[in-house]
Amino acid sequence: MAYFLQLSDVHLVAPGKKLYGTVDSTSLLRDLLDRLADAELAPSAVLVTGDVGDHGDAQAYRTARTLIESYAGRTGCPVIWVNGNHDEIESFRSHILDGGVIDRVEHVDGVRLIVLDSTVPGASHGLLTPDQLDWLRTVLAGPVEPTLLLMHHPPLRCPLPGLDRDMLRNRADLAELLEGSGVSMVVTGHTHYAGAGVCGGVPVWVGGSTAAYTDVVPPRQRARTADYGSFSRIDLIDGEAVAVSIPCQQMDTVLDFQAIIDGTIDKDLLAEIGIPARADEKDRR
Repeated sequence: MAYFLQLSDVHLVAPGKKLYGTVDSTSLLRDLLDRLADAELAPSAVLVTGDVGDHGDAQAYRTARTLIESYAGRTGCPVIWVNGNHDEIESFRSHILDGGVIDRVEHVDGVRLIVLDSTVPGASHGLLTPDQLDWLRTVLAGPVEPTLLLMHHPPLRCPLPGLDRDMLRNRADLAELLEGSGVSMVVTGHTHYAGAGVCGGVPVWVGGSTAAYTDVVPPRQRARTADYGSFSRIDLIDGEAVAVSIPCQQMDTVLDFQAIIDGTIDKDLLAEIGIPARADEKDRR
C-alpha cells in the first residue's frame, strides 16, 4: 500500500516578508514538517502541488526546497514538485527542478505520478494546451496502472462565484481523456480549501493550503482568507485512492483511540463511548 503526503500552496515569501503582511508562511511550514517528523511517518512521496513561492523569489524557493527535501530525506522518500499560478516559471524550474521539465511521469512504490503544468503566464486561472492534452493522451494510452494525476488547478467548479473563473477552464477536454483511463485520482491545490469532486468519472482531490484558508462560509458572506492551514494524506489501497484533509495546527487529545485498539482502555469509559468490547478484551478483564 502506497501513501502520500500532499503539501499545497505553501506561499513562501522573501526573507523578512510575510504573506498578506501578517502570515509567517515559512514558520508555518517549518512547524508542520517538525510535527510530521515527530509522527515518524513513512510516506511513499511528498507531493507539493503548486504555489511554492508567492512571488517567485529565489530565496523563497531555496528555503522551501531545503525544508521539504530535508524532511523527505529523513523519511527516505522523494519530493514531487508541481508549479502553481503564483510560481514564476523560470525561477521555479531553476531553483526547484534544477532546470528539469515540469510535464513528466514518475513512478514511486508502484504508482505512476503524472505531473502537468496547468498555469497560464500572468493569469490566475488554469488551462491545458492542445500539446499537453495530446501528450497526456499518449501517456494514458499505455497499460492501466495505479495513477495519480498532479496539477495545480482543479478541474471542478468552485462554490465561491468570485473564484469560479480561476479554476481549470478546459476541464471538459480533460474529462474526455480521463473517462475510462484508469487514473485513480486527480490531485490538485489552488483554492486554499480542501474539497472533492469528479472529472471524467475520476475522483478529484483539492488539497488545502498550509499557509491560509479560503473561507467558504464567511461571516456575512464577506469573502475572506483565514489563518488556518491544512495538508493531506492520500492512500492507494488495492488500487482505490482515499484522501484525508488534516489541520496543520497541533490538536489536543480527547480520546486515546490507541487504547481501544490495544484493549487497555478503562471498560467503564468504553461502555460510556458505546463501543462494545471485543471478546479477547472481555477475557482479559
